[in-house]
Amino acid sequence: MSLPAAYFRAAGNGFAPTPLAQGPWGQTISGNVLGGLLGFVLDRDAGDPQMQPARLTVDLFRPAALEPVTVRTQVVRSGKRIKVVDAQAFQGDVMVARASTVFLRRGEPAPTDIWTSEIAIPAAPPPDHDDDRPMQIVAHGAGTEPSSDLTAWQHTGPKHAWVRNTAPVVDGE
Repeated sequence: MSLPAAYFRAAGNGFAPTPLAQGPWGQTISGNVLGGLLGFVLDRDAGDPQMQPARLTVDLFRPAALEPVTVRTQVVRSGKRIKVVDAQAFQGDVMVARASTVFLRRGEPAPTDIWTSEIAIPAAPPPDHDDDRPMQIVAHGAGTEPSSDLTAWQHTGPKHAWVRNTAPVVDGE
């Protein structure tokens, strides 16, 4: 079976999920894909080359069916250095998810030390996979070799993963 090229197609004033958008729990849109759509719309509607997206928070309220999604955005605050924008994803009249993003004006970093805990994360992402999967995930964990089957996460210590969606969120975008 040939997979579609993107997770969604533009459909009127919304987006129609393709079979690629289906999550692992039945006939629903995968949460990370729905979050990607919200991020796409926030950037499309409120992005600014002078502003850097600094945070994206996504709340998934209920399973989103494999049906069209409309997204509404609203600027909550727009100042000289910060812009906050909300987005809501609807199926019919039901809100299935929402997101909020904070954009910060690009500029020189503040002259201060930043505290952080040490964690050994590879300096570069793993190489692209050589098959037609729309997503690549590579798990890393305490002293284990990177793994695509998530066995590196089978311990109680620190862990992290590289996740790369290789298909566009919206067809043609």
